Amino acid sequence: MLPKVSVIILNYNGVEDTLRCLKSLKNVNYSNFEVIVLDNGSSGDDSKILKDFSGLCEGKYRFIDNEKNLGFAGGCNRGIELVLKEGKSEYIYLLNNDTEVDSEFLIEAVKVALQAKKIGIVASKSLYFDNRNIVESAGLSLLNCGDMISRGRGKSKEKFNKDEELLGVCGAAMLIKCEVLREIGMFDEDYFLYSEDSDLSLRSVYFGWKCFFAHKSLIYHKVSATTSKSRGYDMSVRAQYNIFRAYFTNVPFFVFLLNLPFILIYWLFVPVFSFLFLRWKVTKVFCTAQYMFFKNLGKMMRKRNAFSKMKRFKSLHFWLLQRNFLPVYFRYFVGIVLRGRKSVLE
Repeated sequence: MLPKVSVIILNYNGVEDTLRCLKSLKNVNYSNFEVIVLDNGSSGDDSKILKDFSGLCEGKYRFIDNEKNLGFAGGCNRGIELVLKEGKSEYIYLLNNDTEVDSEFLIEAVKVALQAKKIGIVASKSLYFDNRNIVESAGLSLLNCGDMISRGRGKSKEKFNKDEELLGVCGAAMLIKCEVLREIGMFDEDYFLYSEDSDLSLRSVYFGWKCFFAHKSLIYHKVSATTSKSRGYDMSVRAQYNIFRAYFTNVPFFVFLLNLPFILIYWLFVPVFSFLFLRWKVTKVFCTAQYMFFKNLGKMMRKRNAFSKMKRFKSLHFWLLQRNFLPVYFRYFVGIVLRGRKSVLE
């Protein structure tokens, strides 16, 4: 019998997208799953509409009203808590509300998860909603400068046609073994929004679990349909700061030392070149995030020390799974600085 999967979808002022996502789940070729939708304190009638939704089979759909905005981390955690407490599901699949799914997305993700006992988190292949031949995310790549980026973004889907081990999985399309969450904990709610998925992925690796990419598990993502409505300066600072702390908190000390020269180059390169090329907002966001990092360094050190007792992996293996940041940031330099494309920090 197929393991039971609880699909968790978080809604925040995006009921139309959520309903389309739910309708696509009606055609999923997987017999043993349920859908739990949580509303994160939406301002309109989202909660009532989703509570009354009856488009899925009896017993497969449940609704939870969080009543206030708990962020992605806290919002999803309320659903995860319920699933873990009930103990009926072996896996949880976190799915963004601004997605639609392929009918085989769930069975293909579960197939990869069942390949080995220590595969704890699986990434689906996320394609752009409006161009389904182009990759939005094939998991996450950890760069040796400390950044975490969407793997394969903008490339042809045909270039990512094998299942392989990763260091990170995007929370928009993430299958998680419930055993992993019981052992390592849920999302860190201090992140609120952005990089909570990086933190959870790296934490799972630290505890000896593996993250894998399932190339036949397909979803179609509109990308930031919710967050783009509210992202401003403070949110950009939080996003950058969260990247810094997810890396520092979870990367083994040996790897951190080897990467230190690249980290320093990255920390100097971004603000200096942004300043020289008059991208004032990027400079301000990056420097403010750096200030927040040092301000909270003691707290992060205590968390690192607590995790160090739980290490169950080889640092060299972790180091080998990273990517070199230079080719990536050269493309960013050409696109953002020389060609004037908007940065995610602006």
